[in-house]
Amino acid sequence: MGVAEANNRVRWIDNVRILATIFVIGLHVSAYGITKEFSAINGANLNWWICNFYESIFRCCVPLFVMLTGALLLPQTLPLKTFLLKRFGRILIPAAFWGLIYVIYNLVMADNKSVFFSSYNSLRWLRHQILDGPISSFWYIYMLVGLYLFIPIFQPWIRSASNKAILYFLSIWLLTIAVKQCRLIPQQSPLELRYFSGYIGYLLLGYYLAHRLVITRKIYSGALLASVIGFIITLIGTYWASLEQQKFYGAFYEYLSLNVLALSAGVFILIRGIGVNDDYYEPSSLRGSLIKFGFGIYLIHPLPLRIMVYFGLNYKVINPVFAVPLLTLLCLTISCFLVYLISKLRYGSYVTR
Repeated sequence: MGVAEANNRVRWIDNVRILATIFVIGLHVSAYGITKEFSAINGANLNWWICNFYESIFRCCVPLFVMLTGALLLPQTLPLKTFLLKRFGRILIPAAFWGLIYVIYNLVMADNKSVFFSSYNSLRWLRHQILDGPISSFWYIYMLVGLYLFIPIFQPWIRSASNKAILYFLSIWLLTIAVKQCRLIPQQSPLELRYFSGYIGYLLLGYYLAHRLVITRKIYSGALLASVIGFIITLIGTYWASLEQQKFYGAFYEYLSLNVLALSAGVFILIRGIGVNDDYYEPSSLRGSLIKFGFGIYLIHPLPLRIMVYFGLNYKVINPVFAVPLLTLLCLTISCFLVYLISKLRYGSYVTR
């Protein structure tokens, strides 16, 4: 979630960031229905299909964040030490703060507190909280740390690399995704593709789409088609896979899948294409808050969402068609307000941006 300077904003970049922030909250709102509404006996009901519809749209959120990070950070020319201090200081301080908050929350909400009466079990529980993350959404923080370690290596290469060289890397990255998803090569095969795999591909893809790709009408139409096809495959593929497994099966929800890649790259190009001629602009106060506190919103939103669910404000409080977007907006509003209040405290800005 790299952030451009406040006085050097580009509208389409901010649009990607805001959309991804909204989508990641919506993803977690609809996820409750995805995991609860599929029955091995009856299959998928209407509530599940509605949540699956929303979930299939929202799956592009994390790839959008990573592509935006590549678009913003790969062109930079900061010295290694300066880059690492700036980037890690930006994520580790708020991550440590909110991680502690969630550890305390998990401790208070634990059903079986007897585990903490033993020092060995307490240390093992704490180790699990730290290494695996106190909440599931912390996986993104750990993934981001790994990407930041790679970025200084790619920065000098990307500036001098030709479009063909970048597309060469992206082609092999695409092949690694296809190999894994379609099981084209046996796991024991000696063919070594791991060095081209993972979220690094989204970093380079974001840079290429933002800085090297010339968006023509044909490219824009192709991006729209890729988005629609990616969405449909995610929607139908998830149902088909779950039906085969007789339980919810989320293989088609994977961020490193061909369908989510098509959806994410298509959406990124569509948003950039809409604002390709935008000059720098001054965002409104609402947009400014969502941009300024985006990382804080990502870190804090699971807390109000869990409290909302605890009090019955979930995907089926009303018809899920309306409940998912309304609860997404409510959680976003609460999260933004809480982060804003915390930012007004002394040192609060260190854990909210």
